Amino acid sequence: MNDTPLADMTLISSLRRNLRDLAVPEDAAPMQAYMKSAMPFLGCKKPVRAQACKALFAARLPLSPAVLLDTVAVLWHEATHREERYCALSLLHHKKHAKHLHTPDARLLTLLEEMVVTGAWWDFVDELTHSFGSLLRHAGESMRPLLLDWAACDNMWKRRIAILCQLRFKELTDFAFMQACIEPSLPPSPMADEFFLRKGIGWALRDYAWSNPAAVAAYVQANEKRLSPLTRREALKRISK
Repeated sequence: MNDTPLADMTLISSLRRNLRDLAVPEDAAPMQAYMKSAMPFLGCKKPVRAQACKALFAARLPLSPAVLLDTVAVLWHEATHREERYCALSLLHHKKHAKHLHTPDARLLTLLEEMVVTGAWWDFVDELTHSFGSLLRHAGESMRPLLLDWAACDNMWKRRIAILCQLRFKELTDFAFMQACIEPSLPPSPMADEFFLRKGIGWALRDYAWSNPAAVAAYVQANEKRLSPLTRREALKRISK
C-alpha cells in the first residue's frame, strides 16, 4: 500500500531531471569525499541546486500540508544521491510553507524524526534545526517535553537537534531551556566526548552570546571544568576579552 498517495510526482520527477541535467559530474567525487558520505553525489553544489529548484518551486508551490509531507517523504526515501535529500529539505523549509511548521501534528513529527535518525550527519541534521525551531516558537508547550526527552536520549543527532533548536532566536532565547537541553550531554554523560555534541553546545552558546554575552560568559565560567576546550572556545568566540 502506498503510504504517500498525495506526493506531487510531477514536481519530484521534474526536480530529479533538473538535478541530473545541471550536474557537474567532476564535482561529485570531491563533494562525497568532503561530506564523508556513503550516498553518492550527482555533482550539484548549492547554487546549482538552487537553480534546479527555483522555477519549479515558483510554479508549483505552495503545496498543502499533506501533499508537502508526502512529497518530502518520497524525495527522502527514494533518494539515490545526496542532492535529492538536500532538495527535500529546501522544499520543506521554503518560505511558502512556513505556516506548515507551526503545528506539531503526528505525521510531521514522525517524518522529521525519521529524517534526523536516517540522515544521521551534520549537513542534514543542522538544516532540520529550522523545522524544530519553528515548531518550538509556535507550539512550545508541546515541543519542550519532546525536545527535553531528545536531549537525554541515546541518539546523538536527536540530542544535537535539542541543543541547537533555538539558533537565531536572539533575545527570545529561553536560556534556561537551552541549559536543560545541554546538561545531559555534559560530564559525566557517556556522550560527553562526542565531537558533534561538544561542537553543537559551543555553537548554541556562541549564537546566544550575540544577544546576551554576559549570560554566556557566566555560564562558561560556572561550568568551566565540565565544558570541553572546544566548547569553551566556540562559546566565547563573540565575547570580547
